Amino acid sequence: MRERQNKDWEDPCLLHRLYMVARDGGTIKECAKSIGCGKSTLDAAVKKHKTVRDMIKKGRSMHAMHMQPKVEAAILKSLLGGYVTEVKEEQVVVDGIPLYEDEEKKIPRMFIKARNKKYIPANVTAQIFFAVNRLEGWKSINHKSAEDNLDGLGEVLKFIQDQIKDAPKKLEEDESN
Repeated sequence: MRERQNKDWEDPCLLHRLYMVARDGGTIKECAKSIGCGKSTLDAAVKKHKTVRDMIKKGRSMHAMHMQPKVEAAILKSLLGGYVTEVKEEQVVVDGIPLYEDEEKKIPRMFIKARNKKYIPANVTAQIFFAVNRLEGWKSINHKSAEDNLDGLGEVLKFIQDQIKDAPKKLEEDESN
């Protein structure tokens, strides 16, 4: 039978570990595993101890703040379309024997076989998502007449054109980073 452990839920190390796992996007189950207890034990501690609940909540909010700019940038790239560089890699093989960067960890040595610049067309679904969530008058599009929808479409197209003018600069900045 397993020996029961009583945790000190106010321990700064334990709270910091919970915060770090939640900040990295971990689930409650992963948070529980990181401190050596079960999900139900952590659930009970979250209900009982405000500091535990606050630390997980704070970690999750930091995760959201960290991810938001990346998600917005990805949606914007998809919304506008443009050129991307695809890199194809292959493992280095000499006389039929693969070479490794690290023999123990079996990390393969790679070389770049080809770089292709590819055009990705603008994503209409991303444009609609943007319009519904960011532009006035697009929340209740189903309740408007067709003419009103076309007027709103003009606003979206104008915004997209403005963004496309800036897109080459943004793509060059992204490629340089």
